[in-house]
Amino acid sequence: MPYGQMCERRLWERSNTSRIYIYGRGDGVYDGNFPFLLHHLAIYRVDGQNPVVNLAINNLAWSDLGNDRTTYHKTLISFPNIASLFLQDITCSHNELCTLLGSYSHLASVSIQGLTFDDFPTSYSRMPSRPDPSINSLTLYLDYSSTSLLRFLTSHSCPLSLYSVKHLEVSGVNGAIPGTDELFACLAPIVATPVKKTLIFRDIAVMENVLPSLDITLVSNLTFTLVLDQRGFYRRSIRWWAATLSHPSSALRNVTICIDGNAFLSDKDRADWHVLDSALCGNGRLSRLSLQLSVGNTETCVEMGKAVLWRLPEVHFRHAGRLTCLDETGTELRWTKPTFNHHDLLD
Repeated sequence: MPYGQMCERRLWERSNTSRIYIYGRGDGVYDGNFPFLLHHLAIYRVDGQNPVVNLAINNLAWSDLGNDRTTYHKTLISFPNIASLFLQDITCSHNELCTLLGSYSHLASVSIQGLTFDDFPTSYSRMPSRPDPSINSLTLYLDYSSTSLLRFLTSHSCPLSLYSVKHLEVSGVNGAIPGTDELFACLAPIVATPVKKTLIFRDIAVMENVLPSLDITLVSNLTFTLVLDQRGFYRRSIRWWAATLSHPSSALRNVTICIDGNAFLSDKDRADWHVLDSALCGNGRLSRLSLQLSVGNTETCVEMGKAVLWRLPEVHFRHAGRLTCLDETGTELRWTKPTFNHHDLLD
């Protein structure tokens, strides 16, 4: 239905308007009544409050709106109660992103996947009398072009306080996180900010053997993924996580290692697992250590779990009572786990 008819019929009054999903066509063609529709949704009230709390924008360049770009953006930042914001494959200016993030004082959760900056010259002011948002959850999907976004998030112009983020999740765009020096140099200060309690890292494609480790000494709950591959590139990731975990931490309590992929463990990887084994056991304050296996059916997961534990004898010896093996749904896998003695550890 054309947006003009939607405005005339005020359809939002008869449906759930807590979430708005804006999906661009990607061809630069749009309905000219779109900003007008957004304006109606922004001023709509139920019991004195605007009901829209979730906003998702996908595949949209602000430039696609032509002469209505300014009207669209001013209307977009006028929504008063946005708590969750999801941005995917969008293009806007630095100032537009800054005012977008800074105008939602109730913002608690932000997810960004694919963002490009353009040079639109107009500057906007944030909505008046709205304090800076204090988000507690930040999800980032990164690719080789994400350095500009990461630099923005750590710049003085960014209205988000990374010190309030308690849950940080980092994934790759359509695959693994590119493990390059440049990207991780930009990511490091985001990971290292205090207060963070939960850090989730999906698969990292470690490109360099000397990729600097991250400072996770203030993280309480850590989840990271190892994706097995036939060429054995996962061995670099094991080594990298061992280096990252080798830094002394008084905060780390819970570690979950997710193992994914459709390849078998290599006989050549035992030395890599040994380094990770030692790093995990360097922290005596762990309350829980979990292996989550997403490698097929239950039988396959059990066999993989056994193979991994044989490669982590010190972990099993020291943390047996706190060690759990799970399938991809989080259900505990039950089998007779291997037993080790000091002779095994010395071997």
